[in-house]
Amino acid sequence: MQPSLVFAGLALATLMKSSEMELGSAGRERAIWLRDKAQAWLEASWNSQWIDMTLAKAALVRVHPVFFSFY
Repeated sequence: MQPSLVFAGLALATLMKSSEMELGSAGRERAIWLRDKAQAWLEASWNSQWIDMTLAKAALVRVHPVFFSFY
């Protein structure tokens, strides 16, 4: 399993729990950190030619930074 998929899933889940009533801005900062880790692992896997279905899933699940502006 690609590490980028794990980090992308964690970033998405953390972002979804980051309303002001739950994790708040600290949760959003954590989600951004996780998203950056997912991106780094995605690029590392691509560069090392470790390309499989889970890398494609990670690319789809990865949270785009634009979504953080809505919170």
